[in-house]
Amino acid sequence: MNISIRKRMSLFWLMGMLVLILAFTVIFFSYFNRIYKERMAQDQWSCTASAAENAGVLMMNIRQNAYYLCCNEDLAAVLVNVQENLPVRQMELLRAVFSLNTGTPTAPLMQSAYPMLLLDGQFPVADAAKPFVLGRNLTHQHIYSSQGLSDEPWYRQTLALRGQTYAFYDERCPDYVFFSHLLRSTRIADPRYNENIGVVLYAMPTLRMNALLTAARLSEGTCALLLYGDTVMASTDPALFPIGQPADLALPAVMQQGSIVPYQWHKGLFTASRVKFQGDWQCVLLAPERSIVAQETPVYMLALMLLMLIAVMLIISFLLSRQVIRPITRLSGVMEQARDAEHMPQAAEPENQDEIAVLYQSYNAMRGRIQALSREAQEEQKKVIASELKMMQAQINPHFIYNTLDSISCSALMEGNDDIVTMVASLISILKYSINFSRATVPLREEINYLQDYIRIQQIRYSDGFEFVCDIPEEYMSVAVSPITLQPLVENALFHAENGGDKLRIRLYCEEEAGLLLIHVTDNGSRADASRINSILRSADPADGHGIGIRNVYRRVTLQSGGRGNLYYQNMPGGGLDAVILIPLEFAEEEAPREPAPPGP
Repeated sequence: MNISIRKRMSLFWLMGMLVLILAFTVIFFSYFNRIYKERMAQDQWSCTASAAENAGVLMMNIRQNAYYLCCNEDLAAVLVNVQENLPVRQMELLRAVFSLNTGTPTAPLMQSAYPMLLLDGQFPVADAAKPFVLGRNLTHQHIYSSQGLSDEPWYRQTLALRGQTYAFYDERCPDYVFFSHLLRSTRIADPRYNENIGVVLYAMPTLRMNALLTAARLSEGTCALLLYGDTVMASTDPALFPIGQPADLALPAVMQQGSIVPYQWHKGLFTASRVKFQGDWQCVLLAPERSIVAQETPVYMLALMLLMLIAVMLIISFLLSRQVIRPITRLSGVMEQARDAEHMPQAAEPENQDEIAVLYQSYNAMRGRIQALSREAQEEQKKVIASELKMMQAQINPHFIYNTLDSISCSALMEGNDDIVTMVASLISILKYSINFSRATVPLREEINYLQDYIRIQQIRYSDGFEFVCDIPEEYMSVAVSPITLQPLVENALFHAENGGDKLRIRLYCEEEAGLLLIHVTDNGSRADASRINSILRSADPADGHGIGIRNVYRRVTLQSGGRGNLYYQNMPGGGLDAVILIPLEFAEEEAPREPAPPGP
């Protein structure tokens, strides 16, 4: 049989297309099925983490509110201010102070809780309060006496945990989950009383607790649990997992964060995920396997439709004219040569004014626009860096002011001597320097003068328990530095150094090396790991609240010097830490502010 070359080529093309489609079908289906299962596992873990995050926010709000109550001076003043023959008036003041400092508008879950203060029996005002009995109708912000609660297991657990929050469920109040926290005030200075205020108790409706888990409903039949220890505190299926009862689960104790494991339960096969948080809290999500399989049914239909579409596209692509393919290929080659906005070659437009020519014209127009936007973005980046520097300089002020005022308060309270006059005078100088400056950089001399005021306050506070030595030569006193750069490093050395019985010694000195000015702040007492501190300095997550001052210094040093400056810690050979600031002398001379001329005669 004689077959023309055209027919043979058509036959070979058809057979090749069939083989290609079959091979692609197998590869596509296996890949898509694996991706789908991975996506389902990621969705399950994401839902679990979301529910755990919502519950964690509630726990954080409760602890934060308890902390506010512990540090509240008005609450401590009302408790120790005994007003004879006016117990009712004192109780009204106590209710007002407790109401004002409980809850926050930015925490909706806290607004749904019913807070109660169970006063310790040491305060006379507790005699005017009613004894607390769990099971009564709960109202907003009540004051009760803790008399008679010593036999309650939840009350004993709360006292034993001291600074931690305890959660429990009581059948006498089936519609609520309770959170209790021991209050230990730091503001009670009256020697007649100890620091125990009492116990603050939050009654949270079970409906609001269950609402924390609604976002974790991955599919029909999914059960989400919020556990404290092994006790169920919230459940999307109270019939299977009643609130207040131990959860009958045997999940692997070594389940890592983010892992999804198959779990055989008496109700069937599930996939389980668990997130532990806030100590004894954990969120568990059980997704039935049958719901996942049911959701895979559309995958087969989608695969079939895609295969049909691919076959049609391959046939159409074979019939496309080279007059369409080649111009697009040339344009693609031109675009691949573009490395960045400044190196984008211009495309030579074809002679035919058709749709392909429109693509070339659009590319050339886009090229011009991208280059213009790139130049604008560079200018905006400079403005952003300047704005961020100002913001970070302002950020450190409240942090330092709080520490300084706390030092003065402690010194006055503990010693009661005339040194407070010196401390206040130094504080005034510090405040003028840290709040009223309007320059991005100051001479090193002004920074050291400011540091000396801070040292005077701390030496009075610690009764000269440490030694501070400044070895900065006069030739470097005019070097430009960012304001409030040295104080956080000295403060870190002072507050965290541990030197046993020896006297703490903090030394400030500098040296010049390869066009860089190295400013050292050393101490002989710190036993911290320098590498761990360096990782904190370069961490992008500030949520942990540690190292605010030194991280602020690191960011300002690097930003203000265009990335050429640096701050790092290193361990001293004989013990202690060495904080090193690197400042390019070229930058410091360019940015050095001019000192004001002396007044004329």
